[in-house]
Amino acid sequence: MKLNSMLLLPLIAVLFVSCSNYGEKLEFNKGEVYYTEGISQEMAEKLGNFLVTSGYFDGNPKSVQLTKDGEKGYLFRMVFQEEAINDPQYEQLAKMFSWQISQEILSGEPVTMEFTDDTFKTQKSIAFEPMPQPPMEEEGIPQDSMAAEGDQDSSAAE
Repeated sequence: MKLNSMLLLPLIAVLFVSCSNYGEKLEFNKGEVYYTEGISQEMAEKLGNFLVTSGYFDGNPKSVQLTKDGEKGYLFRMVFQEEAINDPQYEQLAKMFSWQISQEILSGEPVTMEFTDDTFKTQKSIAFEPMPQPPMEEEGIPQDSMAAEGDQDSSAAE
């Protein structure tokens, strides 16, 4: 009986480690970025820095994971409170966030957003939706005039 117990302990330890292996971890302003095979450390660092500058990593503990799935492509997974998962406002923000990550970190590659529990078990998946691009000069709207209008709008709000 003692021999079975001795064999069982290493097996439990291996199962525990394999079940909690979320990938390599980097820390940014108390936020954690986990990344798995297929994601470079450079990409994970860019993501962490983006999350800091965007205000998501705001000094409060938060965890995200960037991974690559053969069928879905890139997955950005974030731990989310269960009661907020089905809020349409958060879903819309998630779509915008995944588009920004696509553009700024993944060279325009689509990224599916997944809301997860605290063990990165998927609770809801939100498919990537490309955001419309601003009109280009060849469409008759000079980019400089758009910037000037935007500057006037922002100063008027003050």
